[in-house]
Amino acid sequence: MKHTLRSFLFASLLLACGDEASNDASFEVRFQASANGVAATCGQELAGIGTVDSAFEMSDLRFYVHNLRAITSSGEQIAAELLDEAPWQGGGVALLDFEDKSANCINGTPETRTFLTARAPTDDITGIAFTLGVPFDLNHQDVSGADAPLSLSGMFWSWSGGYKFLRLDGRVDGAGGYNVHIGSTGCSADSTGAVDECTGGNRVDVVFEDFDPAVDTVVFDLDALFAASNLGADAPPNAGCMSNVDDTDCAGIYGQLGLTFGDVAGTGAQKVFKVADR
Repeated sequence: MKHTLRSFLFASLLLACGDEASNDASFEVRFQASANGVAATCGQELAGIGTVDSAFEMSDLRFYVHNLRAITSSGEQIAAELLDEAPWQGGGVALLDFEDKSANCINGTPETRTFLTARAPTDDITGIAFTLGVPFDLNHQDVSGADAPLSLSGMFWSWSGGYKFLRLDGRVDGAGGYNVHIGSTGCSADSTGAVDECTGGNRVDVVFEDFDPAVDTVVFDLDALFAASNLGADAPPNAGCMSNVDDTDCAGIYGQLGLTFGDVAGTGAQKVFKVADR
Protein backbone atom coordinates (compact mmCIF):
# COMPACT_ATOMS: atom_id res chain seq x y z
CA MET A 1 0.00 0.00 0.00
CA LYS A 2 2.81 2.41 0.92
CA HIS A 3 4.66 1.46 -2.26
CA THR A 4 1.55 2.10 -4.34
CA LEU A 5 1.03 5.50 -2.71
CA ARG A 6 4.65 6.51 -3.29
CA SER A 7 4.39 5.45 -6.93
CA PHE A 8 1.19 7.46 -7.36
CA LEU A 9 2.75 10.58 -5.81
CA PHE A 10 5.88 10.24 -7.96
CA ALA A 11 3.81 9.82 -11.13
CA SER A 12 1.72 12.85 -10.20
CA LEU A 13 4.88 14.91 -9.70
CA LEU A 14 6.19 13.89 -13.11
CA LEU A 15 2.91 14.85 -14.73
CA ALA A 16 2.95 18.21 -12.99
CA CYS A 17 6.52 18.88 -14.15
CA GLY A 18 5.56 17.81 -17.63
CA ASP A 19 2.64 20.23 -17.66
CA GLU A 20 4.91 23.04 -16.47
CA ALA A 21 7.55 22.27 -19.08
CA SER A 22 4.93 22.20 -21.81
CA ASN A 23 4.38 25.93 -21.25
CA ASP A 24 7.92 26.66 -22.44
CA ALA A 25 8.04 27.99 -25.99
CA SER A 26 10.88 28.01 -28.50
CA PHE A 27 10.48 30.72 -31.11
CA GLU A 28 12.25 32.80 -33.73
CA VAL A 29 12.23 36.54 -34.29
CA ARG A 30 12.77 37.41 -37.95
CA PHE A 31 14.39 40.67 -39.12
CA GLN A 32 14.71 42.49 -42.41
CA ALA A 33 16.36 45.76 -43.45
CA SER A 34 14.72 48.05 -45.97
CA ALA A 35 13.93 51.60 -47.00
CA ASN A 36 10.72 52.70 -48.69
CA GLY A 37 9.79 49.10 -49.31
CA VAL A 38 13.12 48.17 -50.96
CA ALA A 39 15.37 45.61 -49.28
CA ALA A 40 18.71 46.98 -48.09
CA THR A 41 21.23 44.65 -49.71
CA CYS A 42 24.77 44.96 -51.01
CA GLY A 43 24.78 46.82 -54.33
CA GLN A 44 21.16 48.00 -54.01
CA GLU A 45 20.64 51.75 -54.36
CA LEU A 46 18.03 53.07 -51.94
CA ALA A 47 16.39 56.19 -53.31
CA GLY A 48 14.63 59.02 -51.51
CA ILE A 49 16.62 58.80 -48.26
CA GLY A 50 16.87 61.68 -45.79
CA THR A 51 15.60 65.24 -45.90
CA VAL A 52 16.87 65.92 -49.44
CA ASP A 53 15.95 62.55 -51.02
CA SER A 54 19.48 61.21 -51.36
CA ALA A 55 20.43 57.87 -52.91
CA PHE A 56 22.16 55.60 -50.39
CA GLU A 57 23.96 52.31 -51.04
CA MET A 58 24.98 50.28 -48.01
CA SER A 59 28.30 48.48 -47.71
CA ASP A 60 27.79 47.04 -44.21
CA LEU A 61 24.87 46.54 -41.83
CA ARG A 62 25.28 44.61 -38.59
CA PHE A 63 24.01 45.13 -35.06
CA TYR A 64 23.92 43.47 -31.65
CA VAL A 65 20.84 42.82 -29.53
CA HIS A 66 20.34 41.46 -26.02
CA ASN A 67 17.77 41.56 -23.20
CA LEU A 68 15.12 39.74 -25.23
CA ARG A 69 11.71 39.59 -23.54
CA ALA A 70 8.42 37.91 -24.34
CA ILE A 71 5.32 40.01 -23.69
CA THR A 72 2.23 38.10 -22.60
CA SER A 73 -1.43 38.87 -23.26
CA SER A 74 -1.59 40.50 -19.81
CA GLY A 75 1.23 42.90 -20.75
CA GLU A 76 3.87 41.22 -18.56
CA GLN A 77 7.44 41.20 -19.89
CA ILE A 78 9.19 37.88 -19.23
CA ALA A 79 12.90 37.32 -19.85
CA ALA A 80 13.52 35.06 -22.85
CA GLU A 81 16.70 33.08 -23.41
CA LEU A 82 18.73 33.71 -26.55
CA LEU A 83 19.91 30.21 -27.44
CA ASP A 84 23.65 29.63 -27.82
CA GLU A 85 24.23 29.21 -31.56
CA ALA A 86 27.80 30.07 -32.52
CA PRO A 87 28.89 32.24 -34.18
CA TRP A 88 25.68 34.29 -34.09
CA GLN A 89 24.41 33.94 -30.52
CA GLY A 90 26.14 33.36 -27.22
CA GLY A 91 26.23 34.64 -23.66
CA GLY A 92 22.86 36.32 -24.01
CA VAL A 93 23.93 38.45 -27.01
CA ALA A 94 23.00 38.02 -30.68
CA LEU A 95 24.44 39.48 -33.88
CA LEU A 96 22.21 40.34 -36.85
CA ASP A 97 24.10 40.57 -40.15
CA PHE A 98 22.56 41.81 -43.41
CA GLU A 99 25.64 42.09 -45.65
CA ASP A 100 26.97 39.13 -47.64
CA LYS A 101 30.39 40.42 -48.81
CA SER A 102 29.08 40.84 -52.37
CA ALA A 103 29.20 43.98 -54.54
CA ASN A 104 30.59 46.84 -52.41
CA CYS A 105 30.34 45.00 -49.06
CA ILE A 106 34.04 44.17 -49.02
CA ASN A 107 34.55 44.31 -45.24
CA GLY A 108 31.91 41.77 -44.29
CA THR A 109 31.39 38.03 -44.45
CA PRO A 110 29.55 35.83 -46.97
CA GLU A 111 27.27 34.49 -44.24
CA THR A 112 24.22 36.46 -43.09
CA ARG A 113 21.95 36.20 -40.06
CA THR A 114 18.48 37.73 -40.09
CA PHE A 115 16.73 36.01 -37.19
CA LEU A 116 17.00 35.24 -33.48
CA THR A 117 16.34 31.85 -31.90
CA ALA A 118 15.01 31.93 -28.37
CA ARG A 119 13.09 30.16 -25.65
CA ALA A 120 10.67 31.63 -23.11
CA PRO A 121 9.06 30.12 -20.00
CA THR A 122 5.61 30.80 -21.48
CA ASP A 123 3.72 30.02 -24.66
CA ASP A 124 1.53 33.10 -24.18
CA ILE A 125 3.57 35.42 -26.43
CA THR A 126 1.69 38.34 -27.92
CA GLY A 127 4.61 40.79 -28.11
CA ILE A 128 8.39 41.04 -27.85
CA ALA A 129 10.98 43.48 -26.60
CA PHE A 130 14.76 43.67 -26.95
CA THR A 131 17.66 46.08 -26.52
CA LEU A 132 19.96 47.22 -29.32
CA GLY A 133 23.53 47.04 -28.02
CA VAL A 134 25.85 45.01 -25.81
CA PRO A 135 25.31 44.85 -22.03
CA PHE A 136 27.74 46.93 -19.98
CA ASP A 137 29.41 43.94 -18.30
CA LEU A 138 30.40 42.51 -21.70
CA ASN A 139 31.06 45.75 -23.55
CA HIS A 140 34.55 46.52 -22.24
CA GLN A 141 36.75 43.48 -22.79
CA ASP A 142 39.63 42.18 -24.91
CA VAL A 143 37.95 41.40 -28.22
CA SER A 144 40.78 39.03 -29.16
CA GLY A 145 39.76 36.71 -26.33
CA ALA A 146 36.00 37.19 -26.53
CA ASP A 147 33.58 34.46 -27.47
CA ALA A 148 31.34 34.74 -30.53
CA PRO A 149 29.45 36.81 -31.44
CA LEU A 150 31.60 39.39 -29.60
CA SER A 151 34.81 38.23 -31.26
CA LEU A 152 34.52 40.41 -34.38
CA SER A 153 37.19 43.12 -34.48
CA GLY A 154 35.16 44.94 -37.14
CA MET A 155 32.41 45.49 -34.57
CA PHE A 156 34.77 46.79 -31.88
CA TRP A 157 36.00 50.32 -31.22
CA SER A 158 38.35 50.16 -28.26
CA TRP A 159 38.65 48.75 -24.77
CA SER A 160 37.24 51.93 -23.24
CA GLY A 161 34.59 52.59 -25.89
CA GLY A 162 33.57 48.98 -26.31
CA TYR A 163 31.62 47.59 -29.24
CA LYS A 164 29.81 49.20 -32.13
CA PHE A 165 26.24 48.31 -31.23
CA LEU A 166 25.17 49.26 -34.75
CA ARG A 167 27.41 49.43 -37.78
CA LEU A 168 25.91 50.83 -40.97
CA ASP A 169 28.37 51.82 -43.70
CA GLY A 170 27.45 53.18 -47.09
CA ARG A 171 27.85 55.72 -49.81
CA VAL A 172 25.66 58.65 -50.75
CA ASP A 173 25.40 59.29 -54.48
CA GLY A 174 27.36 62.43 -55.26
CA ALA A 175 28.58 62.94 -51.70
CA GLY A 176 30.90 60.03 -50.86
CA GLY A 177 30.90 57.79 -47.80
CA TYR A 178 28.38 58.05 -45.00
CA ASN A 179 28.57 55.73 -41.98
CA VAL A 180 26.58 55.30 -38.78
CA HIS A 181 28.36 53.65 -35.85
CA ILE A 182 26.43 53.70 -32.57
CA GLY A 183 28.12 52.73 -29.31
CA SER A 184 28.78 53.97 -25.79
CA THR A 185 30.57 57.29 -25.30
CA GLY A 186 32.11 59.25 -22.43
CA CYS A 187 33.45 56.11 -20.76
CA SER A 188 35.82 56.43 -17.81
CA ALA A 189 37.87 53.98 -15.76
CA ASP A 190 38.32 53.48 -12.03
CA SER A 191 41.65 53.32 -10.18
CA THR A 192 42.24 49.75 -11.40
CA GLY A 193 41.81 50.72 -15.03
CA ALA A 194 38.42 49.01 -15.42
CA VAL A 195 35.68 50.97 -17.17
CA ASP A 196 33.07 51.78 -14.55
CA GLU A 197 30.91 54.40 -16.22
CA CYS A 198 29.80 55.75 -19.60
CA THR A 199 27.91 59.02 -19.72
CA GLY A 200 26.35 57.98 -23.01
CA GLY A 201 25.26 54.34 -22.80
CA ASN A 202 23.42 54.65 -26.14
CA ARG A 203 21.50 51.39 -25.87
CA VAL A 204 18.08 51.45 -27.52
CA ASP A 205 15.10 49.64 -26.03
CA VAL A 206 12.60 48.33 -28.57
CA VAL A 207 9.11 47.23 -27.51
CA PHE A 208 6.35 45.75 -29.68
CA GLU A 209 3.22 45.09 -27.66
CA ASP A 210 1.54 43.45 -30.67
CA PHE A 211 3.92 40.97 -32.26
CA ASP A 212 3.33 37.33 -33.20
CA PRO A 213 6.68 35.56 -33.82
CA ALA A 214 4.91 33.03 -36.03
CA VAL A 215 3.88 35.61 -38.63
CA ASP A 216 5.54 38.96 -37.89
CA THR A 217 8.93 40.41 -38.89
CA VAL A 218 10.97 43.23 -37.34
CA VAL A 219 12.03 45.83 -39.91
CA PHE A 220 15.17 47.94 -39.53
CA ASP A 221 13.99 50.98 -41.51
CA LEU A 222 16.84 53.00 -43.03
CA ASP A 223 14.42 55.63 -44.28
CA ALA A 224 13.27 56.18 -40.69
CA LEU A 225 16.85 56.22 -39.39
CA PHE A 226 17.73 59.09 -41.76
CA ALA A 227 14.35 60.85 -41.71
CA ALA A 228 15.82 63.93 -39.97
CA SER A 229 19.24 63.86 -41.68
CA ASN A 230 20.63 65.57 -44.76
CA LEU A 231 22.92 62.92 -46.23
CA GLY A 232 24.10 65.30 -48.92
CA ALA A 233 25.71 67.74 -46.46
CA ASP A 234 28.01 65.78 -44.19
CA ALA A 235 29.49 67.81 -41.32
CA PRO A 236 32.95 67.21 -39.80
CA PRO A 237 34.67 65.50 -38.10
CA ASN A 238 33.45 62.16 -39.54
CA ALA A 239 31.83 60.83 -42.68
CA GLY A 240 28.42 60.39 -41.10
CA CYS A 241 27.81 59.73 -37.40
CA MET A 242 30.35 57.92 -35.24
CA SER A 243 28.57 58.71 -31.95
CA ASN A 244 30.81 61.74 -31.41
CA VAL A 245 28.97 64.19 -29.14
CA ASP A 246 30.31 67.09 -31.21
CA ASP A 247 29.18 65.67 -34.58
CA THR A 248 25.96 67.38 -35.62
CA ASP A 249 25.28 64.59 -38.12
CA CYS A 250 24.37 62.44 -35.10
CA ALA A 251 21.59 64.74 -33.89
CA GLY A 252 18.87 63.56 -36.25
CA ILE A 253 19.94 59.92 -36.07
CA TYR A 254 19.98 59.94 -32.28
CA GLY A 255 16.55 61.52 -32.28
CA GLN A 256 15.13 58.72 -34.45
CA LEU A 257 16.67 56.14 -32.12
CA GLY A 258 15.24 57.89 -29.07
CA LEU A 259 18.71 58.66 -27.72
CA THR A 260 20.02 61.81 -26.03
CA PHE A 261 22.40 63.90 -28.14
CA GLY A 262 24.43 66.49 -26.26
CA ASP A 263 22.03 68.59 -24.25
CA VAL A 264 19.02 67.40 -26.25
CA ALA A 265 17.34 64.52 -24.42
CA GLY A 266 15.71 61.79 -26.43
CA THR A 267 11.95 62.17 -26.55
CA GLY A 268 9.57 59.29 -27.07
CA ALA A 269 10.31 55.78 -28.26
CA GLN A 270 12.65 54.86 -31.06
CA LYS A 271 11.23 55.04 -34.62
CA VAL A 272 13.75 52.93 -36.57
CA PHE A 273 12.61 49.41 -35.70
CA LYS A 274 9.09 48.62 -36.88
CA VAL A 275 6.80 45.65 -37.40
CA ALA A 276 6.36 44.74 -41.06
CA ASP A 277 2.88 45.05 -42.48
CA ARG A 278 1.14 41.70 -42.33
